[in-house]
Amino acid sequence: MKSTPENKFRCCSHCYQTLPIEEFYIVNKRTGKRDAYCKTCRRLMNRLRQHPDEQPAPEARPRTPDAAHPPGLQRGARERHAQADADARRGGVRN
Repeated sequence: MKSTPENKFRCCSHCYQTLPIEEFYIVNKRTGKRDAYCKTCRRLMNRLRQHPDEQPAPEARPRTPDAAHPPGLQRGARERHAQADADARRGGVRN
């Protein structure tokens, strides 16, 4: 099995903060894959899903991107696929 060097930091997909890798849960023990959300955001989202009437605590991290990862900089997979589908319907390829 080929081993790849593991990054020591990761960006949370919810709060967009770059945090140490230890701040992310391991979701697959066999491969060592880490969660996309940090532990704090995962706890907050689970609590809100289980108790939708509760308001989030004020000490919870706000969902604001930091300067290193602005949300408009990279388009998500959904937007890329939607654009590719639209281009395919037109019969052209977008550059």
